[in-house]
Amino acid sequence: MLFLPVETLAGKIADVFAPVFEPLGMDKLMTVILIFGFVAKEIVLGAMAVVYAVDPENLAGVVANATTWIQAYSFMLFVLIYTPCLSTIAVLKQESKSWAFTSIAVAWPLLLAWLTSFAFYQGATFFVGI
Repeated sequence: MLFLPVETLAGKIADVFAPVFEPLGMDKLMTVILIFGFVAKEIVLGAMAVVYAVDPENLAGVVANATTWIQAYSFMLFVLIYTPCLSTIAVLKQESKSWAFTSIAVAWPLLLAWLTSFAFYQGATFFVGI
């Protein structure tokens, strides 16, 4: 399994966010991938290929070996629900002219994504573990 050296910026960011994403079944590599996805959701798979250091053709096999199906579903749920990309947030701010509205537009999907992934991961882990 690959790891992010703590000396890298990505490693430091992953260390900061690890306690937030560990209850969702996401390791530090997945955490970094989510941060790239915040910039633009369409680059999540590309970021995953870069972080796992594989070509896109072999990505599915590497991810299947690195995660359980429960972790993979939890990750997918989070990516599908969480905050829109950075450019969307900028447009929301520009059009609404309100930091309050923009903050809600960022916080609500993040909270919903976290709660959904948490409920799925913890529930699936509990029931599969029985």
